[in-house]
Amino acid sequence: MHSHMQTSGPDAMSGGVTRLGPAASDAVLGAFARLNRHGPSGLRQARLLLVDVLGWPPGALEKCVAIERDFPGWVAWYYPADDARPEFWAATREAGETRLLSCADADGLRAAIGSA
Repeated sequence: MHSHMQTSGPDAMSGGVTRLGPAASDAVLGAFARLNRHGPSGLRQARLLLVDVLGWPPGALEKCVAIERDFPGWVAWYYPADDARPEFWAATREAGETRLLSCADADGLRAAIGSA
């Protein structure tokens, strides 16, 4: 059984990257929040699926893994742009904190984690 996320625009593509409509994007963010309650393993498992489902750009997963390698105790991921917001990178601590850091790019996220 295949599920279909509603996307926006005539073909929902912009430069080869899928753009989600606000409802679909909010559903994805909500799913991440639920997975986060199960700890970092839930987020990491979901991230592997979302790379394909959301059409992450080449190298995005590798950047997340590199951030986590360089900053143990953090979980990082990428959010594609949608109708309501531009793309962004985010991270949260694996345990003890629910604060979410977010930045426009992976380098900014590295700096934010480094000063957190």
